[in-house]
Amino acid sequence: MNKVDRSLHVPAVDPDAFYERVCKADSRPVPEVLRESHPFPGGQVTVPVERYTSREYHNLEVERLWKKCWQMACREEEIPQIGDTHVYEIASMKFIIVRTSPTKIKAYANSCLHRGRQLVDCDGRHSELRCPFHGFGWDLEGRLAKIPGAWDFEIDPETWRLPEAQVGTWGGFVFINPDLKAAPLSDFLGDIDKHYARYPLQDRYISGHAAKVVPTNWKAAQEAFMEAFHVQGTHPQLLPQSANTDYKYDCYGNYARAIGVNFIPSIWASENPNEQQMMVHMGFATDDVDAAVAFATELGATASAHQPQPNVRVMLDPAGHPFCLFRGAT
Repeated sequence: MNKVDRSLHVPAVDPDAFYERVCKADSRPVPEVLRESHPFPGGQVTVPVERYTSREYHNLEVERLWKKCWQMACREEEIPQIGDTHVYEIASMKFIIVRTSPTKIKAYANSCLHRGRQLVDCDGRHSELRCPFHGFGWDLEGRLAKIPGAWDFEIDPETWRLPEAQVGTWGGFVFINPDLKAAPLSDFLGDIDKHYARYPLQDRYISGHAAKVVPTNWKAAQEAFMEAFHVQGTHPQLLPQSANTDYKYDCYGNYARAIGVNFIPSIWASENPNEQQMMVHMGFATDDVDAAVAFATELGATASAHQPQPNVRVMLDPAGHPFCLFRGAT
């Protein structure tokens, strides 16, 4: 990318203007979808603190949001085989996500219809959904299949089917919606596919997973991953290669995006790095660049035609996205 004079920097109150200048200065055409601008209608707003602390507001969110919206529950590769289950919880609701056929996934309320005991406690594989308390069992299609001491119960199996939630998939992700009357997932996501045409998420997989319970309101935790303002305080090592104050945020109905540029130092950077130094900040250090290149090649990476420095190797992943390998002493 061509250099952009930092003297042309536009304050973060108008990040779209600076972002557009960067796009125009790029030596390669920037896809139109990356140049779209959809700012939040009405501009900045102040959110009352009570939205994060009020029990009454939390209860409203449960009733009007979590019981009615599409929400990501897991990845498809987490339940690859028939009978594989994933336990999903949100607020006070618990669901079993289960693969019932090679092409079909269902979601059930994770509660025995006899005494309410949780049917499945953790992820695993099951031939039936059996209550650990009294032994009532349901098949993978949610039909009542086993009634211990059936002679003591006057039960119509059809009225004892496990309650379901809607299920939809997109990009390898499994979504559920507790509201059976809600519009399908495809309607909810709208034209989101255009943003991922170059990034086929369905071809990705989980190579590692970490989870942590944080004692905070869900919005406070999620918002930490929705802005770049915190970089100068939390991730200062990124400042030499990331214009964090110039990120732009676009809203598209039911989804939003944050988008920014690299290879331009932040205005908070204490140095004015050259191209090689920025590559070091973006890349992977190794004692043996040639061996690292060979390993990356085995995984499907190829060498970029643009190799600006002898001790930095610019590679392209299988999707054509660049990354850098450099000697640790650089």
